Amino acid sequence: MFGITKYTAVVVLVAAAASVPIVPASAKILECVSSESGDCNYVGSATPDDPLMEEARRLMEALRPLAEGGHPNPNTTITKMSSSKVLLEDAKKIFGDKLIETETSTKEETKSEKDDRAYADRYVQGVFDIWEDEECMSGSLDVSSPDFKAADAIRVFDKCRLVHLRNFFPTEFLKDYKRNITSYVKGIASGRISEKGQTSYAGEPYYFGENAKHRFDLCFTDDLLSEEIMAGDLLLDILENESVLDDRVQMLDFGAILAEPGAPLQNWHRDGGDYLFTRSFRTSKIAGHDLPPFAVAVITPLLNVTMEHGPTEFCMGFSNLVGIDSERPGNVPVKDPKLRKKLNKMLAYDNFCPAKAWRAPILNFGDVLLFDYNMLHRGGPNNSTDLRGLIYNTYVRNWYKDPNWSQPQKAKHSKDGSDSLMGKFSKDMQRISRNVRLAIPDEIKPEDPDVLANTQFDDLEKLKQFRPSHFAEIYESEEQLEVFFRLSNIDVNIQGLQACFELDSMCFNFPPGKDLLVEAEVGEEITIRAPGKGVIKAFNVESFQKQVVISSLNTEF
Repeated sequence: MFGITKYTAVVVLVAAAASVPIVPASAKILECVSSESGDCNYVGSATPDDPLMEEARRLMEALRPLAEGGHPNPNTTITKMSSSKVLLEDAKKIFGDKLIETETSTKEETKSEKDDRAYADRYVQGVFDIWEDEECMSGSLDVSSPDFKAADAIRVFDKCRLVHLRNFFPTEFLKDYKRNITSYVKGIASGRISEKGQTSYAGEPYYFGENAKHRFDLCFTDDLLSEEIMAGDLLLDILENESVLDDRVQMLDFGAILAEPGAPLQNWHRDGGDYLFTRSFRTSKIAGHDLPPFAVAVITPLLNVTMEHGPTEFCMGFSNLVGIDSERPGNVPVKDPKLRKKLNKMLAYDNFCPAKAWRAPILNFGDVLLFDYNMLHRGGPNNSTDLRGLIYNTYVRNWYKDPNWSQPQKAKHSKDGSDSLMGKFSKDMQRISRNVRLAIPDEIKPEDPDVLANTQFDDLEKLKQFRPSHFAEIYESEEQLEVFFRLSNIDVNIQGLQACFELDSMCFNFPPGKDLLVEAEVGEEITIRAPGKGVIKAFNVESFQKQVVISSLNTEF
């Protein structure tokens, strides 16, 4: 459970997830959600653009679903937001004495403990601890092993905010399920299923979209609902644990991510954006893994992924800096000067993951990967000839609203608003999926049963192109002549290894763990050379070039 260092923001979050009485009429914190407009009356020292007020707004938004049984007193105002005490007091008014505490939380802090709490050293050190942890940086758990325990998966996720579970789904079951996905994807590509439609969420007049060149997010229809995929016993055992989510977990997103051949490398990003707690350390002296996860992504590959397919890459450890103003290293309060030096070095440039933090789990068909929404990650480039597909589901605490999508005013999973298909599932499945985001195409023509029966395992990969790209003209019109990017050596350990640049005719030592800041012209060739082996890797700089990593996974030597 949560210890003494887990302060206001966590108290609000964890209490919000508990089953306790709500007394909204006495809670100032809910005033901003009391009207449909969401307007607030700000008085005292707070202003609408105050960073503290922005975080308060997000907390209020998270608590919106808890305002059951009426609205707060309309005459109540939020008077001052100069500290997090107002949030704590209002949380106490909402949840009474039922805030979750531990025995240690009643201890009186020493002066040294109070002084240390003013600094972020423990969170910064947490980044480096993960880099040294084998379970976090390369570990996986085999579900088919007689020694496997769900408790181990929970423990690894709690520590790393990511866990790779091998052999999670039986191969034959997943093959059958993939056949239906293939039929669905090919149906859209061929026009059998109308590309026009909506989702079960209000205000979304589409059910798939190209989020980057050759990359598509696709919602599934209700006939693809599967209790084994969405709410299996093992998956729920993990997700319902208090270290991951809780026993009121909800599923929001249910669909696939498709990367066509030629899909470029993505930027580093968090799926959760900056929805909650962007400045929680500043306001509450709490951040990182002291904040419980509010959303978890679960991905299941639809093929055996190789480096050529562009597996998802993760920047490990940086989830420890959530809630800290980490994009401005000078603003992060660090007491230890050695730690300060390491922090400045690793956060010196935007959209960059240090070599020691990089991880790209190689998932096989039947594997599953769970990761916290606050994990920095990016899709790798698809340099293969296959359409790379994976199932992408998100699970959240029941109050969370995903800022990536519109939200359901009422869960509507079909054109006529009925949920007839839900009745065939268990109560757990119905509870978890009541707000799931589903596709509602305008028209679905019946498929020839013989076509579905004869669908082969790799027919999805052979499709290659799902839809024509709308990004081609944008990329061509915005090309740059020179770009800055990072070149990082993850683990290629060859004595005398060098990175060489064509136009400057210069080479630089390139040992494992080295990160180079590169300025190069678009089209310039960069080679990685090893004594006695010659060129072991080469690439040409692209417009909008992203960080390039060299590792034993993508380099032959």
